[in-house]
Amino acid sequence: MSSTEWTEIRLIGSQRAVEGAVRILAECGAEIRSDTGTKPAQKGKDGKVRRYLVARLAAALPVQEETRDA
Repeated sequence: MSSTEWTEIRLIGSQRAVEGAVRILAECGAEIRSDTGTKPAQKGKDGKVRRYLVARLAAALPVQEETRDA
């Protein structure tokens, strides 16, 4: 599988959303070079957690189309 260049990814949102995004990246074959870990929401700010990654995303896989009879 070929890959693309390294990309900085900023994940900002709820704890659950950020963890879900990291899980999806891993399932899609992203190679993570650095990860700050999840930073807790700051009191008096927007209430969102933050996580910063540097990752190389997997190249797009070919899409298979399925046609169904209507």
